[in-house]
Amino acid sequence: MITYQIEEKIEEEEFTQVLLNSTLGERRPVNKPERIVRMLKHANLIATVRDNEKLIGVSRLLTDFVYCTYLSDLAVDENGNKQRTHSNNKKNIHQKQN
Repeated sequence: MITYQIEEKIEEEEFTQVLLNSTLGERRPVNKPERIVRMLKHANLIATVRDNEKLIGVSRLLTDFVYCTYLSDLAVDENGNKQRTHSNNKKNIHQKQN
């Protein structure tokens, strides 16, 4: 079952795996776990997509929760349904802001 949610924290390993399985892996510091930890720690909003608990999509954002949101990462595991995951993850983020 696919679930879309806002999560307080995700594990560095599962975030790194989604980056590696997406096109972002080549442009993110996936070989520097200490930087990945800091990237996750300082994002104040993390929207995820899970397929039976497995992380298959993640958006890492900075927001004031009122007016402005900066989308830093939108990574979707290429083995998943990319189009459906992107579309529904954007809806989830928008609902959280409103």
